[in-house]
Amino acid sequence: MKLKIMTYNICSGHHYEKSDDYVPVPSQNGPYDLSRCTAVIKGIAPDICGLNEVDNFMDRSGNISQTDFISES
Repeated sequence: MKLKIMTYNICSGHHYEKSDDYVPVPSQNGPYDLSRCTAVIKGIAPDICGLNEVDNFMDRSGNISQTDFISES
């Protein structure tokens, strides 16, 4: 039996896109965009995923449980 294990630093969901001139700009979904994190995790499809730098109920990331959001996505 093979077990796929992943660790992922989500940086509190704070992701940036690159513009044409390579200057970082906030993503269209705002600075704290967990959709990209969940897409990466789903793409790799690990059996176990350890997350780093997760915000839970922090003002800066919308007072949500990022752990719950990712696990339910």
